[in-house]
Amino acid sequence: MDIQIEQYFIHTYITKNRQDRLLYKLSNPKKRGDGIQRFCHGTMQLIKPSMIRYQGKDVSVLQNNINMCQENQCYLISDDSTIDGTWQDRETVLSQIIGNGGASIAIFKDFVIIETEQVQGAAEKFVLGSAVL
Repeated sequence: MDIQIEQYFIHTYITKNRQDRLLYKLSNPKKRGDGIQRFCHGTMQLIKPSMIRYQGKDVSVLQNNINMCQENQCYLISDDSTIDGTWQDRETVLSQIIGNGGASIAIFKDFVIIETEQVQGAAEKFVLGSAVL
């Protein structure tokens, strides 16, 4: 777990009145899973609306942003414990987070990709920050 990256994500993309609670949940190993689930079930209530660059179900928008990115890796927050808190190569990150049924957040320097938990049909996807659409 990289607390500095997670703090950056929270302070940059999460509404002020929700930051402390989410930071507490993510930094507490016993509450982390619950924090990730609550985030992905209430994404629209937690993220700053001004930061949304894309909201929908089209994976190609996510891939376009990754293709334009200069970074080689991104940091993952996920309800999948095998990838949560890890750094992943940008070429393979989508295969790690898309369609696995769970909630995941891929944090790059200038943007964030979120896949919410899949309930029915394709999961909702978000791109936050300085995105290329």
